[in-house]
Amino acid sequence: MLAVLLMAGSCADTAHDFHSLPSEGWYKRSTEVFSVAVPDSLARYNVSLHLRHDTRFRYQDLWLYVWYATPSLDTLLCDTVRVPVAGPDGQWLGKGWGSLYQVTVPLRYPLSVVAGDSARLRVRPAMKESYLEGITEVGVSLKAQ
Repeated sequence: MLAVLLMAGSCADTAHDFHSLPSEGWYKRSTEVFSVAVPDSLARYNVSLHLRHDTRFRYQDLWLYVWYATPSLDTLLCDTVRVPVAGPDGQWLGKGWGSLYQVTVPLRYPLSVVAGDSARLRVRPAMKESYLEGITEVGVSLKAQ
């Protein structure tokens, strides 16, 4: 139910995918692999990362490694992405209520997809902590430019 309510604000997205993470936390070497089917392989897509977390997450920012192909499809790009989760005063950012929140961050580069293929992205924590508690789901969304 919560997932449906949190996604209600992003119904205009062309495609999206979310992965639930283990309750003990997101292991620092665990890579989430996304393969998102897109309706138009000729379009370029703006990509956003979505992070769903609860109040057990104890950092102001989450740093992630993200791998995906460049629009020319000749390079696999690895980017380090900062996801601001809380303000300097400790207030949670993003949308949510109670102990559950969602933060969305657009990626810098658009994504192109080869005809008949899916958009492929990989996301992994870039933090020193072995297990990141409080992150409940990570997701990606693609919206045609």
